Amino acid sequence: ADVKGWTTVRNKKGKEGAVPTKILDDPGKMTKKKWKASKAYDCNDAPGQISLQESEEVEEVTADVKGWTTVRNKKGEEGTVPTKILDDPGKMTKKKWKASKAYDCNDAPGQISLQESEEVEE
Repeated sequence: ADVKGWTTVRNKKGKEGAVPTKILDDPGKMTKKKWKASKAYDCNDAPGQISLQESEEVEEVTADVKGWTTVRNKKGEEGTVPTKILDDPGKMTKKKWKASKAYDCNDAPGQISLQESEEVEE
């Protein structure tokens, strides 16, 4: 089971140890991860990157590394894009909320202030 990004595994020789969970694939689920661009991204022809149109669907080649994911478009072109612009098309519906009253977080770490009736999403 994943514990803070690490999974304890046992190899065929019986040796056990923790490995980064992100390097493990479930052989029963070897289909490539699909992503949808939440907005257009222009890489300005940067080496190793690829531009995406808003709502363009791509396939993951390499999972997120330091905020960048390598993807392949429908033309077969590959390159890295900022992970933050990729949405899981299977989880596209985000829960929306409306603040019933104002909230002042007083600059507490990890919190934000809200205005009354401000709309936010989870």
